[in-house]
Amino acid sequence: MQPKPTFTGRPRRRKAHPWVKASDALARALITMGGIGTIAAVLMVGVFLVAVAMPLFGSARVGPGHRADLSHDPARVAAIGSDESGAVGWLLDGSGGVTLFKTADGGRLAGKSAAETGLAGASAIRVQPGTMQAVVGFEDGSFRSGRIGIESEFLAAADLTPGLRSLGLGEAVATAIEDHYKPRFAGDELPRHPIALVVALADKLETLVGMFGIGNSPTGDKDPFALRRHALGVIRMLMESAQPLPLEALLHQASAAYASLHPGLQDASAALLNFIFDRLSGALREQGASAQEVDAVLALRPQLLAEVPKQLAAVRAFSALPES
Repeated sequence: MQPKPTFTGRPRRRKAHPWVKASDALARALITMGGIGTIAAVLMVGVFLVAVAMPLFGSARVGPGHRADLSHDPARVAAIGSDESGAVGWLLDGSGGVTLFKTADGGRLAGKSAAETGLAGASAIRVQPGTMQAVVGFEDGSFRSGRIGIESEFLAAADLTPGLRSLGLGEAVATAIEDHYKPRFAGDELPRHPIALVVALADKLETLVGMFGIGNSPTGDKDPFALRRHALGVIRMLMESAQPLPLEALLHQASAAYASLHPGLQDASAALLNFIFDRLSGALREQGASAQEVDAVLALRPQLLAEVPKQLAAVRAFSALPES
């Protein structure tokens, strides 16, 4: 191909610089790789969606779970279930009697006859699948409908039955039962006895360790299990009871005890410790302490929370000195 003449009449050959060729080759390679990567990403998303959706089109399956043998005739079982914790099960037989048993080993806990449950003379018992609603037909042609299951109720010490009073458990145990969930809200009174304090601490620490162990920690404004309230309850009990209980040691002991029952639970002591100190920081600021004072006290992560008010007072006194 002959080069075109210029306006001066002299022919001139145009050549691209090597860096232009190199950049053009690099651009083509990048565009090609980007296109291939986009196609691969779309294909992978499609494979993932198919893998997730395919099981939905299959039939339902129930795998083998925990097994416990019950000394009961299967032919006479009308309904069976458990409480919310899954620790106590109940069994309703065809005659109207109810038996309570431990789900761990099937051991019998208690039972009531048909006369005690008010179902004497029942000729047919039907329970709606997936619910706890039951209908009982009687020999005289009448029927009764209602809800079956277990309900737990915590009684005050004064409301204990004579049978429980005769056990001789003492006022401390009765107080621990009554104060089990204290403090229930901001400003609520603390457990009144050291045993009650231990029970309340154990209850709240169990909830916190279990929830954090399965990764169910509060996010943003959402806290459906009231974990922030549980943490504030732990803080108040450790601060106001003046008990020499190191916070980090308590969390490790609670995590170890929980892990012995649930080996697959992850140790979330560090995350839970940070969460509790965040709650403590916010609580101290709400009580009137400045951010600088709170940071000065909590920077060393004090383990005995009962000492925090004294340390905060010392920081305030020092900051008021002319030399500070």
